Amino acid sequence: MSEVNNKRIITRKMVLPLLPLRGLTVFPHMVLHFDVGREKSIKAVEEAMNNEQMIFLSTQKDIKTDEPKPEDVYEFGTVSKIKQVMKLQNGNIRILVEGVARGRIVKVFDEVTHYIAEIRKYPTNKIVVDDETEAFMRAAKDMLDDYLKYLPKLPNEIVAQVMNINDVEEFIDVVAGNIFVKQEDKMEVLSECDIHKRMIKLI
Repeated sequence: MSEVNNKRIITRKMVLPLLPLRGLTVFPHMVLHFDVGREKSIKAVEEAMNNEQMIFLSTQKDIKTDEPKPEDVYEFGTVSKIKQVMKLQNGNIRILVEGVARGRIVKVFDEVTHYIAEIRKYPTNKIVVDDETEAFMRAAKDMLDDYLKYLPKLPNEIVAQVMNINDVEEFIDVVAGNIFVKQEDKMEVLSECDIHKRMIKLI
């Protein structure tokens, strides 16, 4: 069991199945599918499907860890909704998830078959669209346009999706989730709950 202190304003606590992710970070506003193969992870998905399809996704600190314990995953992750589950011939399952909100692990309970986490879910703080916000969006999109020149070619649909986003919070999360390469950069954005500070981190 692990515990963390938290002084930020929160909406509410939740208790959800915990699914550790290897080499993948899910952000709010993201919709994606991935395969699940580890026994505890499959059990966590099954439990989520019996609990309004909600699950907490947290990235492993080391992708080489085969059986991650609570201390092997980051405290911050994403409260997510499972949209679809498909069984594969090899015994694994493929799930489609939608990131809903930031969350931070308060406690983790080992239910033997899977982990259950008490989560503090952070609010979505929509900011007023003003001159400063619009200037940020222009600057960020200009920087992103330059940044993409140094990355391997990305699918045009992803680039177009990002450039057409006008909501600041969604823009930040989609860029960090789809464009950032380093895990450390992704976690720095995911773990920042103040949206104005998150804007600065993205730049």
